[in-house]
Amino acid sequence: MMKPLLSAVLLLALTGCGAEALTTENLLTEQLSTEETCTETDAILSAAGGESGREERFLTASEQLGELSERASDQLEDELEVLSEILAERVEDAEALEQDSERLAELDRAVATVSETCDF
Repeated sequence: MMKPLLSAVLLLALTGCGAEALTTENLLTEQLSTEETCTETDAILSAAGGESGREERFLTASEQLGELSERASDQLEDELEVLSEILAERVEDAEALEQDSERLAELDRAVATVSETCDF
């Protein structure tokens, strides 16, 4: 009930402004396949490697993984969100993260699932 009403309101508002008509395709983010999710994950993680400027690359990877998790395949969306959060936590306070065994176990599970699913 809410989506059709919201769509109608947005359509009316944007039509008056000369904007492109809204469609289901451009209103909703299309979910990626597992293969597409893996390809994008690999690219993000590859770009985060290296030593110089590591903290900045980790933050960028964290943001990108968070965005990817929103359109990732069902199989990987939760794991990518965990990776995104933990990368950000790592930049914020690496020592605290290293002391949090529960969070590290969560990281291990997410990495194992992504690695297995994507054949990394």
